[in-house]
Amino acid sequence: MVDGFNNTQVKDVVDEAVPNVPTGLGAKDANITDKSIKLNWNKVDGKNTYDLLINGVIYTNVFKATDSEQVPFYVHSGLTADTEYSYKVRAANSKGVSSWSDEAKVRTKLDRYRNVPKNMTAKASSEQPGSEGSNAVDGDDNTLWHTKWSDGNVLPHTFEIDMKLAYQLDKLEYLPRPDAGNGTILKYNLDVSLDGKTYKNIITNGTFERNKDVKTISFNDNVTARYIKLTITDAVGRFGSAQEFRPYKKDKTVGTVVGENIPNGAIDDEDLLFFASYMGVDNTDTAWDQVSKVDINYNGVIDAYDLMYVAGQLGKTPLKATGRPTAGLLDIRPNKQQLKAGEEFLVEIIGVGLKDINAFNLELKLDPNKYELVKECQPDGKCDSSIVQPTNVTKGMLNYSILAGIGNTEQRIMAAFSNKGSQQTLEGKNTLATIRLKAKKDIDFDMPITRSLLVNTDFDTIDKIGEVLNSGEEPGEIDQPEEPKELLLTKRDLTVTGEAEKMQGGAAAFDKLIDGDLSEGSLAELKWSITSEDGISLPLNVEFNFNKSQEITRFEVFNRPQYTNGKIKKLSAKAYDEAGKVYDLGTKEVTKEDKSVTFNIAEAKTQIPNGTKLTKVGIVFEESHSGPLMLSVAEVQFTAKNSAYVE
Repeated sequence: MVDGFNNTQVKDVVDEAVPNVPTGLGAKDANITDKSIKLNWNKVDGKNTYDLLINGVIYTNVFKATDSEQVPFYVHSGLTADTEYSYKVRAANSKGVSSWSDEAKVRTKLDRYRNVPKNMTAKASSEQPGSEGSNAVDGDDNTLWHTKWSDGNVLPHTFEIDMKLAYQLDKLEYLPRPDAGNGTILKYNLDVSLDGKTYKNIITNGTFERNKDVKTISFNDNVTARYIKLTITDAVGRFGSAQEFRPYKKDKTVGTVVGENIPNGAIDDEDLLFFASYMGVDNTDTAWDQVSKVDINYNGVIDAYDLMYVAGQLGKTPLKATGRPTAGLLDIRPNKQQLKAGEEFLVEIIGVGLKDINAFNLELKLDPNKYELVKECQPDGKCDSSIVQPTNVTKGMLNYSILAGIGNTEQRIMAAFSNKGSQQTLEGKNTLATIRLKAKKDIDFDMPITRSLLVNTDFDTIDKIGEVLNSGEEPGEIDQPEEPKELLLTKRDLTVTGEAEKMQGGAAAFDKLIDGDLSEGSLAELKWSITSEDGISLPLNVEFNFNKSQEITRFEVFNRPQYTNGKIKKLSAKAYDEAGKVYDLGTKEVTKEDKSVTFNIAEAKTQIPNGTKLTKVGIVFEESHSGPLMLSVAEVQFTAKNSAYVE
């Protein structure tokens, strides 16, 4: 007994007292992420629940003790990365609540995905409808890329990521499907590229264990790239699949436009100035670290390929591939073989068997003890600053030739030329440039070619070293690849016009029909959210005008690749020849599942005689599967006979 109460009654009074203030509120570092904070505090004696004051808002009954040994906790989720949150806790029971505890301030960690580039796109060699490659770079761990169920089990598979900008890469994560089932990657090769054309191998015969865990590929070397290509050489069931691929840039670095030298977020004429000083600089030069970012073809030298990558995006019309094969060789020929001290002479750079050449460079080793460069001067005394002189066939090209290694015991003459934008390519045999030199001693000409590169409009290259011909000697013949019978026309070959007032984005929408991009990100569409009262509806008339008359063989109209809204249901077409005669090419029905529809001109040969050249094709988009107010078209591709093809 205590003052008239038995021991049981005393215990009940204690239990029903207002609880004490909780202590120890906080979060361990291991319990803090970029999206959540797990709080702990010390348990208060008694049967209590707990309230939290989070940034001034009360959350009641956040934890109820059911086990006397359990440490109270609360997981605050759905948070913003790198943000501070304020907390206080109090205990509560039937008699009331305690005072609030001391405040605890906790900051979430940096966004774990902050270094993953945004707005990436992907291209897979095989994809199941609904499980496209884009699903593996969309930032959603719940979507899936999978190769085709029907025939997507034939290895190898390729998966290419376009990060849109070039990044210094830290690592690449691969998240397999949760069950590690069909398509889970087991073996792979990994390559990177700056331009999506020339690739550098980083990993050969890489392996992953078969489980659901995230796999990490670390880029231990200094790797800068815009494109990452995974070649899958073994996988579960021989399929390919991924929940997500996540490339990471190095922390505190930024992405850059490939080929950009003056940082303003775009390629412009200012970026060409770089090549005036650094053409021919290679990985043996002290300046290499500051210029290597524009070594687009990863060959260890700033050359015509790199120049053409920048120059090709400029000019009146940006460069587009012709689809023709490339061929050729660069020889040199002095106009004098035996030289006397003080005697001037010319060295010709001769292109032999050239086909579709859009840029070239040739490097000569110059021994300053034997030779010196001589500038071309006019009778009035005005001298040309160029060390390499163009000829009539190259005078319209950019000339970024340079003498490298001035002051060294061995110097390099780098002759470098490129078209700007879309211009006439170099064809056949021609003298492309000349170099004027002076002999410093009596000597037989002995300058070697140390580098040579020919680049065609599709960035295909030939780097074979040509011949050093004797004075008066003619070059040999070069084997020529067979020209294709047909060529795919590009934006350089035609323009598109139509009812611009009906289009999302106006007249600019029509350019998307010939930009070579078949993705959801490049659709020509009717205006969005328009009612029939606005008068914007199908049919839509579009005309494709050829810059020069073409013998068109067929054209293919591509539906939007993924979603159903606006897919083409019915369209018709007409062709117009040089005399203005009109040919009806008929009407086509298209299902939702059809990737594209083709109009084969050969089917209309009863109307269009062989050899007829067309000036334009008109297409009428008559119906869509979403009704008259919606239309989405990915691309229209025209194929024409190649005039260079010989039967």
